[in-house]
Amino acid sequence: MGKCIGFTAGAGIGISEKSMLRFRFAYRHARLLAVITILLLGTASNCAAESISSELSYRTRSFNNSWKFTTEDVYYAYYNSTDDSQWQDVTLPHIPRIEPLVVNDQWQGRCWYRKHFSIPDSDKGKKIFLRFEGAMQLTQIWINEKTKSTHQGGYLPFVIDITDDIVFDRENIISIRLDNSSNPGIPPGKQLEVLDFCYYGGLYRDVSLVVTDKLHITDAIFAEKTAGGGVFARTLYASKDLALVQVKTHVINEYKNSRSCKLRTTLLNKKERYSCSKNKP
Repeated sequence: MGKCIGFTAGAGIGISEKSMLRFRFAYRHARLLAVITILLLGTASNCAAESISSELSYRTRSFNNSWKFTTEDVYYAYYNSTDDSQWQDVTLPHIPRIEPLVVNDQWQGRCWYRKHFSIPDSDKGKKIFLRFEGAMQLTQIWINEKTKSTHQGGYLPFVIDITDDIVFDRENIISIRLDNSSNPGIPPGKQLEVLDFCYYGGLYRDVSLVVTDKLHITDAIFAEKTAGGGVFARTLYASKDLALVQVKTHVINEYKNSRSCKLRTTLLNKKERYSCSKNKP
């Protein structure tokens, strides 16, 4: 058995910019899954609110296929005019070289990945992100020849917002230069030959394309908020018979006008469903 015992909201999910919403659940089963849903109820501006009731879109699709790869350090490879037709065709996850079982001379150096892709017109007006689960280890990214991001470190995911960088009337090109050379400024920070493990190279984990409404739950990595961003759940109290869970959800509105929405937080197990929701305003 479980129930929602409280709700608190941060500033103005009426909803102009950002808001943190918290639900507290008391429940008697430990294995529960939190499902968070935002419903758009209408627009709030100087004019009357529209009558809208629809679940906001949040779509994630694999971005792993149809990449081009080379270990040649082509300095201007981020130019759209670069001919990559002779580069190797690869699918992510990918590393520059498959090493033998016993590694005595691991590959290190610079390499490039490029991908040609299109975004459908139906995604105009949406927010579009790329999420990298891991890239080893100094990563430079260009979108359509524009310098987009530099990420240091090969073990943690990172997210980039490409909403304003893509075009809809022709193909887009993302170019990525990776360098896994020993670097004292990037963990592990030591020369490879003195370590007792290997760190490989390339886009060695998945990449995803994420499309959301401008009113959306943030990505926990992209938001960069300590103990917040995205959906943050923690157990406030737990015993054999009862547990108290707090679910904090970070919502952002990037429309020019404020929006009204309904946030529904649901905890699930195999048999029961416990739900809380709140409309603002």
